[in-house]
Amino acid sequence: MVFLIINFYKKCLQLYTTTRLFWIIVIGISCWNMTVICILMLKRFLSDSISISVETSFLHWNITFPSVSICLSKSRSNVEIMRFLNEKNINYIKNIHNYLFITPTNINTKEDYCRGFNSTCGVNIHIARKQLLTQFCESIITDITFLEHKQHNCAKIFKFHDLEMGYCFLANNFMDYRNLDELPLRLSPFEARKSLKLFLKQESLWKYEMYVHSNEDIPYFGLLSQTLGQDHIRYTYNMEEMLNSLAVNDESFEKRKCKFPHETIYGSTYHYSFSTCMSDLRVILELKYCNCTLFTSPIKYFNYFCDFRGMSCISKVDITFKAKQIAREKYVCYPSCSEQKIQFVGSSEIKKIARPSFALVEVEIKNVPSLRCVRSVTQSYQDLVVSAGGVIGLFIGISILSVIDIVYLCLKKL
Repeated sequence: MVFLIINFYKKCLQLYTTTRLFWIIVIGISCWNMTVICILMLKRFLSDSISISVETSFLHWNITFPSVSICLSKSRSNVEIMRFLNEKNINYIKNIHNYLFITPTNINTKEDYCRGFNSTCGVNIHIARKQLLTQFCESIITDITFLEHKQHNCAKIFKFHDLEMGYCFLANNFMDYRNLDELPLRLSPFEARKSLKLFLKQESLWKYEMYVHSNEDIPYFGLLSQTLGQDHIRYTYNMEEMLNSLAVNDESFEKRKCKFPHETIYGSTYHYSFSTCMSDLRVILELKYCNCTLFTSPIKYFNYFCDFRGMSCISKVDITFKAKQIAREKYVCYPSCSEQKIQFVGSSEIKKIARPSFALVEVEIKNVPSLRCVRSVTQSYQDLVVSAGGVIGLFIGISILSVIDIVYLCLKKL
């Protein structure tokens, strides 16, 4: 190699000055162009190696029905609360009624009303919830129909969970199944009526909030809900699905700008989704600013559950606003890689149904999804190496054969 360099230097000295200057300029321009192109390729590989395309072969698809969550929320009647509190000689009925249905967006309790009682106003809220609220699907949901086929076991469709939005019953959700293929509510484009129907029993103590969302998500403080009343209502949605090629799993979440359900945040109770990330962020902020968290948080925070003073702190600091602000400005919560795009179209009343004490709720997918988005890798490490080799070969004229030739000459001189 030293011999080649010395020989090259001697040959350069034998050239005319103008010839040397010409070759210096040509080689300099080539090296500059090669460097610029390689830098652009590297930047594209680091920032734009994932693309989203559209697939339209919908005749071969099985479509996953969205997750439907029904949560108990506070109603106006407090008769059941009065009966429960009469045994404990507590007169602050409205305060305890609010306490029973606390959520991150509805903290309406008064610490001053609890003077003379302990920090939780003389009530063990966990025991009160178990005694006054239901945890059994069969007691409030009946006559479930999916794709015009009756589902005989409510507990197989709607699973009970104690979440930040209260006592909730979740259908077709990742919290209860390991992967997409295990979800029970699936349909094809040829179904005549793509809907889930059920009857909800009307109770005096609570009403219902319904969330229709992607299968990875859970009800959380930033999710749109529908308040279910006594009327028979059909809620209509449009949806699109997102699929991922196998190579996407090998890319970092910073490059694909999304996360899969198995990529859980350290210390999180749930699988990963945008909603679970926001819920975890809320808990972190509550602990940071108020040194406690709402009792609707995961049970592992039991020793940090707030009393009335702590809940007052959370309300004053406005934790949910701070969580949304941080998520928006610092991009701490990535979307899920496989989340569905669900758009609420509207609602309409279903008439000519007479069933006292029950309300019919129908969740309908209006459109037949004729397209879906596919996330794929456009440039892998191998593609980067091949592209870089092509650029170097273009500007320097180097190839494997020329490298072997140089090695051969060096060995021959020895």
